[in-house]
Amino acid sequence: PVAELIQQALDRTGYDAALLAEFLGTRKLANLNKLIDSARKFDRDGLFGLADFITKLSHDVTHEPREELAALEAEDADVVRLMSVHQAKGLEFPVVVVADINRQDHGSHPNAAFDAEAGPMIRMPSKPWANDDPGGLVLWKAVSALDDEEELLRLFYVATTRAADYLILSAGVSELDNPKGRWLRLLAERFDLAKGKRLATLPPDYVVPPIRVTTQRPSPAGNAPSQPARQSPKQVVEQVVELTSNRDPQSLPQPEDLSPLPPKVSARRQFSVSSLSGQIEETGPNESQPAQANVLSPAGFGEHDNQKALLLGTLVHDLLADALAASHDGQPEENVDGSILEELAHCRAADRGMLDPPIEEACEMVRQFLDSDRAMCIRKAEQVHVEMEYLLRWPPDAQNDDAPFLRGYIDCLYRDDAGWHLLDYKTNRVDDDTLAEVAAHYELQMFVYAMAVEQCLGEAPVEIVLHFLRGGLEHQFTFPEHDQRRLMHIVQQSMQQQTAMHPEPHAI
Repeated sequence: PVAELIQQALDRTGYDAALLAEFLGTRKLANLNKLIDSARKFDRDGLFGLADFITKLSHDVTHEPREELAALEAEDADVVRLMSVHQAKGLEFPVVVVADINRQDHGSHPNAAFDAEAGPMIRMPSKPWANDDPGGLVLWKAVSALDDEEELLRLFYVATTRAADYLILSAGVSELDNPKGRWLRLLAERFDLAKGKRLATLPPDYVVPPIRVTTQRPSPAGNAPSQPARQSPKQVVEQVVELTSNRDPQSLPQPEDLSPLPPKVSARRQFSVSSLSGQIEETGPNESQPAQANVLSPAGFGEHDNQKALLLGTLVHDLLADALAASHDGQPEENVDGSILEELAHCRAADRGMLDPPIEEACEMVRQFLDSDRAMCIRKAEQVHVEMEYLLRWPPDAQNDDAPFLRGYIDCLYRDDAGWHLLDYKTNRVDDDTLAEVAAHYELQMFVYAMAVEQCLGEAPVEIVLHFLRGGLEHQFTFPEHDQRRLMHIVQQSMQQQTAMHPEPHAI
């Protein structure tokens, strides 16, 4: 295991002890221990090895994901913790100090913003209006200030409810009868700030805690800078109307930077196999004839049924992921069948926000699959992985870190004595006569899945199966060397075409 390998390296080199002698050694040692904990989680997945862990670390170093600092002390250590309100959410402490509750929130002052209804907004140039700025950005800031104030009150509630025994609220106030901060103004509505007398009405059975007020001022550290008064939304609207009522909109100055930014085509790195399929006329590597089109349209459905097919396919995949995982874990068959399956379908449809979901049809497909020979093989398998995400660098033998990669999900991957079996299921309508024709639409998809399995697990799948849930028909794929060359060329060409046509990232 990776974690054990790291630990043996530390035992033989004494690297962890050497860290303590360096600057910020305690912090570095805590980060090292966090790395080992990350390796343990990696080992528990059971699919990846040292090379994959190194790849993950290299990716994290390059992209710098947001990570909490490693803990220097144990969770139950007798220490004072300094944390933000967001970090304290869900926790409880004997004594909590909420400092600077008279602090005024001045908000942010961006030069540009985007609103879902109003669209993009920018700061207008100072001339010819001198210091006046009647642009929509000013109005957006005024409205946003109201939302920010509501969020401040929610944060104050979170902060004050972290205390189990004692809550200390601290503020620097020059005049108790004139609080400035939103938190202290709320407190002044509930209590007499000078005496601590309660002003709000509490339920009859509520135990009123003792309140103590300390007004002794510490020595001032300096004067706070003055801030301009904040305008209300009404004042901003009146200003905009006054300054623009007698102006021709075409005469208003337009900033030079308002023109659209050209996309950086070379920056496109992530693709999905479904987005690559159906590109315009792929051409073979050494042929003038168009290569076989690999369109991932819902074959077997009419165009008017496409939306229904999408809902049905999504719901069936959700149910099968739950059912296969449950049956392989040794749970009783009734836990994944019968009325419980329909209840689960309703829950999944609600989670997805589906309107008029095809519950009965989806459940019937899942029941038929669970009764099939294929499902029996999955139940007996040594390992089963459903809806397994993969990342496949392209081409697979690429050595540079900037190479693009394919990302997607494999419906089911299971292992028995023969090896790994790759399974993808579809809801298309097929029969014996149309099976091969419909399966051909998914050749590119299954090829990429097989390449991903071979690259990640170090061995090619022994079986690559497309299972059609309507009728239980199956089609098996094999990819001889000449087909691999052809399909790899199609993938490469599709990436180039999609990058040129759609430089912006696509949803996966």
